[in-house]
Amino acid sequence: MLVISHTIQKDVDLKHRSKTDISAVILESAVSGAVTKSKIYYRSFLTYNRLKGYMNLLIENGLIECFEYEDNRLYRTTDKGTSFLQAYNGIRELIG
Repeated sequence: MLVISHTIQKDVDLKHRSKTDISAVILESAVSGAVTKSKIYYRSFLTYNRLKGYMNLLIENGLIECFEYEDNRLYRTTDKGTSFLQAYNGIRELIG
């Protein structure tokens, strides 16, 4: 069973997040299932333009996927994205 920390935003100063930290927050927002970009936007504390850039990067690298459901565009973290989150959280435990 996958256990993902929901304390990323609490542990990392929002002004000094790395690309990896931001990517993890986005992936964590969509790991539980299909979510809208709006939900990811509100959870990530990014400007809309920055979020679009990160979403494109994550989609291109196969970490998050986009699909249509009942006229809505939804996102979910892929297996590769889940592996990224496990590695990310493991490293944070080691250094934290």
